[in-house]
Amino acid sequence: MSKKPKVGMWSGLTAVTAVLTAGAIVGTTVAFHYTTTVNNYLDADTYKIIRGDSDEDTEYFKSDFTSDEERESYEAELCAQVEAEGAALLKNDNNALPLASGAKVSLFGHGSVDLMYGGTGPLTPARLPTSSRLWKIRASRSTAPCGICILLTI
Repeated sequence: MSKKPKVGMWSGLTAVTAVLTAGAIVGTTVAFHYTTTVNNYLDADTYKIIRGDSDEDTEYFKSDFTSDEERESYEAELCAQVEAEGAALLKNDNNALPLASGAKVSLFGHGSVDLMYGGTGPLTPARLPTSSRLWKIRASRSTAPCGICILLTI
C-alpha cells in the first residue's frame, strides 16, 4: 500500500518537470528571436554611445605592451623559445641528410594511425583528406617570426 503514493508522486513530479523544461526551451528560443523587442519593452540598454569629449575609459582590452616594437620583440622571443623547446635532433647516419630533391620520407607517429579532425576550419566531412593525401607534406617559409610552417597539400 505504501508504494502506490510514491509512484504517483514521482509520476506527477516527472510530468511537472517535463512541462517546465519544454516551456523553458520554447521560452528561451522565443526570447532570443525577439531580443530587440524584449529589450525595448524592458527599457534595457544593450550599448552605450560615448562621445569624443568624454573622460570615460573606452579601452576595452588593455595591452601589456607600450609599443608595437615591444610586442613584436616579445613575439620573436616567444617564438624562438617555442621552436627551441620543440626542435628535434636527427642523427645523420650514412650522410642521409640533407635529403635529395624529390626524396620521399615516411613519417610515423600517433597521428599517422589515429587522425583527429577538429576545429572550425573549412574542412567539412566531404572534404576531409585521405591518409594518402596527408603524407604529401611540403615545407613553406612562413611570414610569421616562428620560421617554418608545415602545410598539408590538400
